Amino acid sequence: MHQAYSSILFLLGVMALSGCGKKSTETVGPPNSGENAPGPSGSSPKESPAGRSAFLDKTKQVPPRLEWNTDITSNKGGEVTFRVSCAAPVGITVVTDKGYKAVTGKGKINKSDVLLTVDAKPPSYEGRVVVPAGTSWFIIENQSGAAASIRLECFAK
Repeated sequence: MHQAYSSILFLLGVMALSGCGKKSTETVGPPNSGENAPGPSGSSPKESPAGRSAFLDKTKQVPPRLEWNTDITSNKGGEVTFRVSCAAPVGITVVTDKGYKAVTGKGKINKSDVLLTVDAKPPSYEGRVVVPAGTSWFIIENQSGAAASIRLECFAK
């Protein structure tokens, strides 16, 4: 129950910061010259961007209207290409560790701690996000009324 309550508070905080219902594909980092923009959605889950192998490849069964929180760690920060594959619509949010701890500890999250937030339609969404050195968190929400298998793949630049 505590985890579900924390998850709801976290999502409300992220929605308030990003504009409820607003679809954003912006990244935090250097000014965007187009090279940091998210990639197209709908790419095949069997293809890897530019032939790179994934440094993270996880799959989880997520109950309806709940989220899956998973962390990634970067030694020096930089751009990460990712793909989320799911038969259901999902909400994808990436936050810094500081932001994640603020929300789960009932603190205040800063807008700069939200690195990306986007709603994605099936079958997959591929995007890019600039993460700082250290830990960042993917929060992937199953937006459907049924349990769904969600796959997250991350590729270094």
